[in-house]
Amino acid sequence: MKALLGIDIGTSACKAVMIDTEGRILAHARIEYPTHRSSPGRAEQDPSHWVRASIRCANDVVAQAPVPGADVQAIGLSGQMHTLVPLSERGQVLRPAILWSDQRNARYVADLRQDLGHKLRRWTANPANGTMTLPTLLWLRDHEPLVWEQLAHVLMPKDYVRYCLCDDMATDPSDASGTLLYDPYQYQWSSEAVNAVGLPADILPPVRPSRAIAGFLNKTIAEQMGLREKLPVVTGGADVSCEALAAGVTDSETGLIRLGTAGVVCVAADKLILLATGATCYNHVLDGKWLIATGTQACGSVLFWARDLLVGSEQGAFEEFTDLAARVLPGSGGLLFLPHLCGERAPYWDPSLTGRFVGIRIEHDRCYFARAVLEGVAFSLRDSLTGVRTLQERIRRYVLIGGASANPLLCQILADVFSAPMHVRSWAEPALGAAMLAGLGCEIPFSALAGDDREGVSKR
Repeated sequence: MKALLGIDIGTSACKAVMIDTEGRILAHARIEYPTHRSSPGRAEQDPSHWVRASIRCANDVVAQAPVPGADVQAIGLSGQMHTLVPLSERGQVLRPAILWSDQRNARYVADLRQDLGHKLRRWTANPANGTMTLPTLLWLRDHEPLVWEQLAHVLMPKDYVRYCLCDDMATDPSDASGTLLYDPYQYQWSSEAVNAVGLPADILPPVRPSRAIAGFLNKTIAEQMGLREKLPVVTGGADVSCEALAAGVTDSETGLIRLGTAGVVCVAADKLILLATGATCYNHVLDGKWLIATGTQACGSVLFWARDLLVGSEQGAFEEFTDLAARVLPGSGGLLFLPHLCGERAPYWDPSLTGRFVGIRIEHDRCYFARAVLEGVAFSLRDSLTGVRTLQERIRRYVLIGGASANPLLCQILADVFSAPMHVRSWAEPALGAAMLAGLGCEIPFSALAGDDREGVSKR
């Protein structure tokens, strides 16, 4: 039996999955690594931890799988976006990687917005924000001159791991498009952006297609992973794009909703258009396609806040919370909930926004409040698409992923609010998309993993 291996370098853990060429999951593993927070707002990781975790995860998967490691045909990689890995001319890590969640670059984000503003969006299709790689690079230049003096290469997490696996130093369009230095229209680094901020262009790696074979697994790593030497390793892609591939979001008629702590909505596009909103635009791992990503702060964090308040946090409490909501008809008896408990991203982009209940009447018990919270979160997810209405109008179905997607009532409310069928994907990790890329890179035919949806939920 032929098999494919996908490895994802996530923010908190490495995940690996082995699939067969029909998309069936044979084995998977997860290994965590620490994030160092030396002071408030700072977040760093040791890249060597990613490599060790990748080797251990791959070894665990090979040990669990019903097929031998020799049957694995290729490896694909995905990873957290935006995180900066600075390397010397000889490929040595110069300092711990600065994560996408690190906030030390706030002043540089403000400067970019003031000095370049709409130009940067025109060049890179994205607004300046603190998660992007560029403002962190500018901080590094000004605050760590000894590191900057030795800096010869900049890589993303999955690219650094691939460099260690097969001595290939490059990136792909999906990761490059999260740097604020890449032209996603032309599939090349933006000379305008690079020149405008005064960065040396030669520190940026070559950009190769996500499915391209980048190199072959070296003997030492192969032995540690339990795989054969010279196994093809494809370039891989960013976690957002690999997740979209795993979920089947590959055309403009399918959207993706991730119900995590925050809510994320991704729309696939066959043509990249310049948006005047805060939405971010990334290259898909599939050539000639893009992902428009937006989202809301009000999702899992708000649902669990309401659950704890109305029911408690004991095991089974979320099911009890939604059982309460199910006793009330749609509309919550006129009770409205604005779920902006942590500020808000799209479409308001205002960290000072606060939440509230509106229309409270004497007959509203906790059942009504529970239903109003679920409906408020669903409408907040839909509102995040306000700036991309032209893309939203083309969507015929949504794929739901994340823990809360297992709840039938929430899925039904989302189907009603979005006026579109919701299909729940039980396993759509970025590592799965990476394994699929490995298959595409080796031109191995497989089913595109379309059979994993649970039954769809349609609008009433």
